[in-house]
Amino acid sequence: LEVTKTSSDASVELDQPYIWTITVINNGPVESNQTDLTDTLPAGMIFHGAVPGWSNANDSTSGNCGVTGSDLSCDLGTISVGATAIISVPVMMDAFTASSC
Repeated sequence: LEVTKTSSDASVELDQPYIWTITVINNGPVESNQTDLTDTLPAGMIFHGAVPGWSNANDSTSGNCGVTGSDLSCDLGTISVGATAIISVPVMMDAFTASSC
């Protein structure tokens, strides 16, 4: 599985909401059964707004993710070879740290 993370904005400002996108691609050679994604937000980033959710356009599945503190967990189910699951996480920066700049 290949995992990438991107921001909806090229640059972010303190206390301004944006979407943190996590993309999971199954490059094979077999499908990924019972796929769980866990991630911890970087220092200074907080969850903001709606519950994070995911979608898999390849098989029309979707769901919500769980949030505990700064930890995110998503049960993505089965990801077929060549399929992509996209997790949309509404966040904002409430502080800038040396590691987040």
